Amino acid sequence: MHRQISLFALALLAMGLFLATPAAADDTAALREEVKQLQERLDNMTQSGLDQEVEDYLASNQASQNAQGGSRWDDVTVHFRFLAQGVASVGYGEDATGTSNDHDVQGLADLDFDFNITENLRGFIYLTTRSGNRATGLPLGQGTTAAGLTDGIGTDGNTGVTGTGLAVYETGLEHAMALGSTTLHWQVGKLDPRTRFGQNAYADSAHTQFMNNGFTDSSAILWTSTATNPNQYAGMFGWIELGANKNMTLAFGWFNATGQFFNNGQFYIQLHIARESNGRPMNIRIFGTYDKMNLDASGDGYAGGGVSFDMKATDTLGVFVRVVANGSDVNPVDLDAVVGVAWNVSSSRPDDVLGIGVGWASLQNVTQGSFAPLAFGEDTELTVEVYYNRMEEGGKLQITPFLQFISDPAQTTPVRRSEDSIFLLGLRIFVHF
Repeated sequence: MHRQISLFALALLAMGLFLATPAAADDTAALREEVKQLQERLDNMTQSGLDQEVEDYLASNQASQNAQGGSRWDDVTVHFRFLAQGVASVGYGEDATGTSNDHDVQGLADLDFDFNITENLRGFIYLTTRSGNRATGLPLGQGTTAAGLTDGIGTDGNTGVTGTGLAVYETGLEHAMALGSTTLHWQVGKLDPRTRFGQNAYADSAHTQFMNNGFTDSSAILWTSTATNPNQYAGMFGWIELGANKNMTLAFGWFNATGQFFNNGQFYIQLHIARESNGRPMNIRIFGTYDKMNLDASGDGYAGGGVSFDMKATDTLGVFVRVVANGSDVNPVDLDAVVGVAWNVSSSRPDDVLGIGVGWASLQNVTQGSFAPLAFGEDTELTVEVYYNRMEEGGKLQITPFLQFISDPAQTTPVRRSEDSIFLLGLRIFVHF
């Protein structure tokens, strides 16, 4: 019986081998045909075609991208800016030491990193470093004009709010989320309110436009970020776009010192309306603030606000106006206003800009709050600034001579000299990449 089973098993094995042999032969023939076709395809391809297929494969294969480290840097944007400037007074009366004029030279560099984490989420960190010897007397001492009374910036808008040396200017997260038919954008982190409220197309950057901070940032607002108390600002900021054409933006924010963020901060709100006039851009920004950081003697805060307007009046001429006021007894500047033009004066150099601006600051004697007691001989300070921004290297290099004239400067004590006016000359060199 066992012998019969063994013979039967051997017969089955032999039959299986017999049947498998043609199948294996067929598979081998098919494999050889596929290899032959592949060889012919490779022979017909050019080297450039092969390179393109490799690139297409890597682009579609996330694992290969991560292995080579390419994808992360593809989601990072880097901006670099460098600025060097010098400024000096002219015709300034001598002090007790016989010094007749002040001068100052400084440099700064900014390095911005933006990280695109997802389609709706990004992170950012903006680094800045600056050096320079800030003079203590007029005209370069930053507390001697209305523009620098409360924030320490004044005649040089590039003084900054982070001090000298390497510092983090801003860092945080930004997210976009659906909110009904619109999108809510919000940021949280170390944020500067100066760059988010009261902006103006022609008076918003001391790197390329007016140097005097009275044109860039209203002195009638006691900003959270100051040069006298650097690195002590944080914020939550959001905005939504409104209107059928998304031509209106409602922005709002809360800012405070880092150590007491939810206690006695500053609230801001702004409506930005972007329109066209004769096919040219026009912007109206209506903004306000309620300040619980700077309290009067009774512990009350104050409200303030204003309007910023700019438009391209002709193909070569832009005009701007900004007026800001407050109902405060703690801010020595209760109202300020600026008006001016940005003019492309040369047809042979259409990108060069001549800027002319005039600013007024209304001064009040302060007897309450952190800036008391301040008293002024005159109740109005007048500032005139003229600059010429010359573009080179496609705008990557900008060379700007400028002058400032300040009549009846605030001149809080102590001061080195008493002058009815200040006249400054300067040169600024700016590079961005």
